[in-house]
Amino acid sequence: MDVCRYKVEGAFNHFELPSTIFYYHSGFNIPVDKVTNFDSDKVIIIHSDTGAGGKFLAHSLSLSSDCVMMNSKLAMMQLSGILNQKQKLFVLLSSLDNTHNEWNHFGFNDIDWIGVDYTTMPEKLKVIDYYFLNDYEFKTKVYTNKEFQYLTVNNTKYFFHTSHSPEELDKLLSVWKNAKVISLKNEKLFKYIRKFKHSYAYNCQHKLKNIWNLISKEEDINCVDAPTYFGAPDGRHFNNLPENVKTTVKKYLNDSEFVKRVNEVARIGYSSPVPKSFSEYKSLTKKQKSILENENLTEEYVYKDSIFVWDCNWYLDEENTLHNIKNIYNVLGLCGYNESHSRSFYKSWINKLEEISKID
Repeated sequence: MDVCRYKVEGAFNHFELPSTIFYYHSGFNIPVDKVTNFDSDKVIIIHSDTGAGGKFLAHSLSLSSDCVMMNSKLAMMQLSGILNQKQKLFVLLSSLDNTHNEWNHFGFNDIDWIGVDYTTMPEKLKVIDYYFLNDYEFKTKVYTNKEFQYLTVNNTKYFFHTSHSPEELDKLLSVWKNAKVISLKNEKLFKYIRKFKHSYAYNCQHKLKNIWNLISKEEDINCVDAPTYFGAPDGRHFNNLPENVKTTVKKYLNDSEFVKRVNEVARIGYSSPVPKSFSEYKSLTKKQKSILENENLTEEYVYKDSIFVWDCNWYLDEENTLHNIKNIYNVLGLCGYNESHSRSFYKSWINKLEEISKID
């Protein structure tokens, strides 16, 4: 098979694909009058904490011929009939090969998928505005990619969206009313072993949520307009909250004992030493694994109407991961599950996470 060097703009480093793919535009024209079909029943939202492996799960499912990858050009190649499962796997493995010093989400990004440009739009998880756009602004400013719009109108393949907070999920479901949700739970041990590092903004946001939850246990705050999302760590959104909210929060933050409790809630602890890598985890006994996996359980990101709830402890075992990916294939009625391809992708992913975790 002839091979050429091909680059999907903005998404990946160069990788090799069959030369026919290079010319896919020649026979596939996108109707200019098409707009996004928000009634599509092919939307799957992966709802999880950041670092919990949601993108891996989406990419594993996207290997099915019933799903497209989270890149508009690759999706159009598949609709053109020139991107098969083996080539999809090659894209994913190549993106892992080209990941070096830090995690980059397989090289996939939102501007090359749905079209939102975070240089002109607020970035997810850092400011409040992304979720509080009205529906018209959300539909017109976030979903700007013409190829993605066509994909929703074509409506023959499942496609994936990610959500990392209840507020984001609520906004997505208000727009994609026929979407299916896959939730991830019990992510803490997996994230602990992979040494996932959250942004300063995320840590600030999470701490503020803990503060508010603890305050609500201290006194009756029904009369207080509790914030659903505090926003950016620089305080500009906090400063716009009602005075009674700000006064209540500040009162507790001036209490040193309360601050200690906040820090204690945020601390993740285990009753026995946690292995420093996935390979070390494999050497534990079944009992040792069971103890660790049953501590620090959380269902914070479990949506009540999920079609499937993924336990992130499954990621710690190759067979559990493959078995439950196949289960999702069955739940969704996806064709083309290939255990060999899924196993290859899983092993490469875990090895890459372990490699990156060793970098200071």
